[in-house]
Amino acid sequence: MTSNDTITCWGNNYIGQADPPEGTYKSVTAGSWHTCAIASNDTITCWANPSGKTDAPEGTHKSVTAGTQHTCAITSNDTITCWGDNSYGQTDAPEGTHKSVTAGTDHTCAITSNDTITCWGDNS
Repeated sequence: MTSNDTITCWGNNYIGQADPPEGTYKSVTAGSWHTCAIASNDTITCWANPSGKTDAPEGTHKSVTAGTQHTCAITSNDTITCWGDNSYGQTDAPEGTHKSVTAGTDHTCAITSNDTITCWGDNS
């Protein structure tokens, strides 16, 4: 993130993951082959890998996190939505409200609204 709320990326740009669209943003997260950001209007924009990892849901969101091949976000009503590769159940988000979420390689974890940690996906 730059001081004027634009995104600068560098490194491997094999499929465009380091080539952000123009616009102003609040946050950015990078997966292995895709990148996502929350725009200034609280919508999610993703770019690069077209195999489901960049199919961001509509609506407004508070945060977004990119795993290796999946992405999760906290919606404006504090629920979690995930998309992308689900080979290990890493996009099968639990119901309920959450304070934060973070995506790993093949798993995802979140802090619930009552301050407990819950994880799903690959546990091997």
